[in-house]
Amino acid sequence: MSYGVEFKNSDNVTVIDDSQIGYYVSDTGTISPDLSNYNSGVSTLKYAYFLDDTYMINNNQISSSSSWNSGTTYSVGNLVYVGSVPSSGSNLYECIKVNSNINPTASDIDGDGVNWVRRIIRSYNRVNSAIWSNNNIGTEHQSLLFFKLPNIGDEVARTEFHYQPSGTSYLERPVISSRSSLQYAVIKPLNLITTSISGYGMAIFNSSSELVYLSNEKLCNIDNMASNISENATISSSSSNVNWASITIPTKVNSSYNNSSTRFTQTIRRNGSTSWKNQIRTFSGLSYTAAPNTQGTFLIGRMD
Repeated sequence: MSYGVEFKNSDNVTVIDDSQIGYYVSDTGTISPDLSNYNSGVSTLKYAYFLDDTYMINNNQISSSSSWNSGTTYSVGNLVYVGSVPSSGSNLYECIKVNSNINPTASDIDGDGVNWVRRIIRSYNRVNSAIWSNNNIGTEHQSLLFFKLPNIGDEVARTEFHYQPSGTSYLERPVISSRSSLQYAVIKPLNLITTSISGYGMAIFNSSSELVYLSNEKLCNIDNMASNISENATISSSSSNVNWASITIPTKVNSSYNNSSTRFTQTIRRNGSTSWKNQIRTFSGLSYTAAPNTQGTFLIGRMD
């Protein structure tokens, strides 16, 4: 770079560059598994964590919804239905942008992610709170979700699949892991930070006045990445202190919960103290309609 601020570590790797947006740890926590509506045929990956309820809603929230009216201007968070009063398995629409006279079921809208999010009413309750709903769903596409794998042999998989109880199609995005409890960290770009900058420490901005570094925030250090590596291939971390993994592209699975056939998904395994392995696992209990993709993409890092 010609102008600006740049810091390098002892390995001559740039760790701060005011032409690049940094990342901070927006939220951390530990969650417990929820095995409802889940059947794993792999003993080493027996815990399911349903972390993303983006497209689902509880039955008890039906009472807060109203019939959509073209003459009404809705506020963010309003729930509406079109047609008959919804019941388990049917759709509600949540307003995510103040709007009026926009039918959420129009052929070119239907939960378009700009004005409305289409949600499916479910008849069961999750053990976990949804991570994304606690961390500003509007910026989910700008976030990374990391999981801590502290021990050699720990594995984690993030998958997206459909199932069809009673003929109704549901979309779920669980994480499957060998761990009985799972620590997570939500990572976001620093230019999304909402805290005020005051007190002590150092803040660095780029030429567009965007925040790229803040010394009084917990930051994420992405140590290495794998891009489309083959099954059983490994990448290395710089030290054993690197113990977080992020699966950036979930494996898609189509299922009907008919307790037969096989599904496939990518898992990330901590293969050694500084070795991370891409594996493909098979699971019984879910029908699978497409050939598995044996290549994987993931990140490893630490939360400073």
